[in-house]
This record gives sequence, C-alpha cells and structure tokens, in this order.
Amino acid sequence: MITHDIPLLLYTSEQIRQGEQLLTEQQNSVTLYHLMERAGEATFDLMRQLYPECKKLLVCCGKGNNGGDGYVVARLAHEQGVDVTVWELPTVEHLPTDARCARSYWLQCNGKTITDTPTTSYELIIDALLGIGIKGQVRSEMADRIRWINHQMTPVIAVDVPSGLCADTGATFGDVIKASQTLSFIGFKQGLTTGQAAQYCGERYFSDLGVALQFSQVMKPSALHITESVLLRLHELDIWIKR
Repeated sequence: MITHDIPLLLYTSEQIRQGEQLLTEQQNSVTLYHLMERAGEATFDLMRQLYPECKKLLVCCGKGNNGGDGYVVARLAHEQGVDVTVWELPTVEHLPTDARCARSYWLQCNGKTITDTPTTSYELIIDALLGIGIKGQVRSEMADRIRWINHQMTPVIAVDVPSGLCADTGATFGDVIKASQTLSFIGFKQGLTTGQAAQYCGERYFSDLGVALQFSQVMKPSALHITESVLLRLHELDIWIKR
C-alpha cells in the first residue's frame, strides 16, 4: 500500500540495507529480488495513480539496485501498453545480480534501451539512477544525465530518493534530481525530511513493500518524524495521564 503521509519512524540508509539482509535471512518467502519487484510494482502503481494518461515514458536506470527497480517499472509499463524507453549506462555488465536479473526480464519482453542522451520528449520520467548508495560527489556522466532530466519540462518520479540527495542528511552531492514525487520504500529515509530535501523531493510517498512488521522487529528507528499533529496527540495524552 502506498501512503502520502510520512511515517513516524525514520531510518538511515545503512539500516535499510542491514534490515533487508536480515529479512531475507529470516524470511524464506522474501528475497532481495522479491523486494526489487515490489518496489517496481509500487512505483508503477503510483505512476498509474498520478499519471493515468501517460503513454510515453523514460526510465533512467543507474548501475545499482535502484536501477534494477527501474527496469521492473519499465517492464510493467511496457506490458500495459506504454511506450517505454530505458536510458541506461554503457557499463551494464557491472550491475548487481538482482538488477541484472531485472534487466534481463526487460530485454526478454523486447524492451527498448538507449545509452546516448535522448533526442525525443516524454510525458513522464522515472529517476532510478543513484538511490541510497551514493557516498560522494556525483560523477560527471551521471551529473550530465541529472542536468538533462532537470532541464526537461517533464514530471519526474524519484525511486526511493532523488538521485544526488543524501538519504541520511538531506545534503546534496552536486547535481540533484528535482523530483515531482519521491516514493520511499521499506523504511522512510531520515534524509528525506531534513537538510535540502524539501527542494528536491516534491510530494513524498511511502510503501513498506509488505514487510513493515518484519522490518520493525529487526531494526529500531534512527529518528522520529514529529509533526504538529503528533505533538498535539502527545499533549492530549499528557493531560489525560495527569487526570
């Protein structure tokens, strides 16, 4: 299920990685590829919810598992009759195993891929370039792609986090995707609520990919998202306790 509300519990990117690993070790029915499929499905569902008339889609895939999510989105959209182009990096041989599997399924359905800068326009762009794994300054080739995307008069859905934004602090690593919407998975990243995140995330959405209970059992939050409504509830609770 996709929600438009930021959850109370927030997590760091390392917690998400550790939590995913623990989940796959403890739950026989959950694999990293299953989570990738669910992330792609959630992104496609959000796309259909917000842009139901979209017929021409550009999916921008990087060289990590975030790119794998993008290949899943592309395949699902293609299966529903959308004209999809995947803009991928030339070095696809370096993709992680699960992302390589997602790309293979995309190619099996005769998916269209390009590596050079697109020369046509699109109705919607999916940002699956960098994800939460970014550690330092965005490299030149990726920065060029981010700048090209930002210069288009096209809405952008960011997969998990806008590329170039730190998922832990909300700091920028050079060029950053200016998303129209950002869909975060499994645990909401604390960096999407602080720093410069508000300038780049657009509307923020969340999907726990069906593992909320299991994830909360293996990982404690790094922070809490305290809103005015939460403070009011705490105040009301304090008054009730004093009575």
